[in-house]
Amino acid sequence: KCLAPGFSRLPLPWEVVAGLAMLMLSEGLWVEAMGVLISVIFYLRPGELVRLRVRSLVPPLLLAGAGHRHWTLIMHEQENEGSKASK
Repeated sequence: KCLAPGFSRLPLPWEVVAGLAMLMLSEGLWVEAMGVLISVIFYLRPGELVRLRVRSLVPPLLLAGAGHRHWTLIMHEQENEGSKASK
């Protein structure tokens, strides 16, 4: 069993990621291209990407003030579902 911690790898340059997404778009793979971009921008694991839903993206609350003018991505919406604490 390997007890040594893993190491971080350098990310792909943005130009490579964008080029890959553009290649996918040229092949008509819109969903896959968006998946690549979202994964890199938000530093997602593959499993996290496939669990995202439209409702995971929350629009800004324009009337709530300056602190609420950004989009939000909710990663673990139902993390506590089923636990006794949430009932």
